[in-house]
Amino acid sequence: MESTLLVRGGETLSLGGDVTVSVHAVPGHTPGSVAYVIDGRRSVFTGDAVQCHGAASGFPGYTDPAAYRAGLEYLRDEVRPRSLYFGHPYRHADGTPYGVELNETQAREALTQSLAVESRVAAATCACLEAGLRETESPYSPFHPAADELGYTGDPTLEPSPFFTSLHGYRAQHHRTV
Repeated sequence: MESTLLVRGGETLSLGGDVTVSVHAVPGHTPGSVAYVIDGRRSVFTGDAVQCHGAASGFPGYTDPAAYRAGLEYLRDEVRPRSLYFGHPYRHADGTPYGVELNETQAREALTQSLAVESRVAAATCACLEAGLRETESPYSPFHPAADELGYTGDPTLEPSPFFTSLHGYRAQHHRTV
């Protein structure tokens, strides 16, 4: 399939009849992340814009932490999904997967959990950055203290690495504010 329309958020797509889909920008996972909302139903297709506790790697992946948080808050507070559809299964805190189709209660939980995880990752990473990055023999180097603080024991070498992608986002954000 070849794309015929580039969307950025703010567009309304007609699916025929009286069914329309609103496009909402929710950058963070990637700069171009969008959510599709079936108008009148609040059925929301987020792809990878909502990460919970990560997918198979057990760590959420996003390139811009501030935009990721803002997108999650927007979905939770403004869109308020009745149904939420992931691009693939993400995980609960205990490692069990959510389904890819969530009802209103599960969607709120997934958004709340995603925000809580982002806060924990932010705190651990900022503490690591404030202390100064140090090269170690750890596979999590130079973010070994953050991995320890978060209890992350997953494989950080998976490509693309959500661990390093997300923590690099905090590092870039930190350098912009220092």
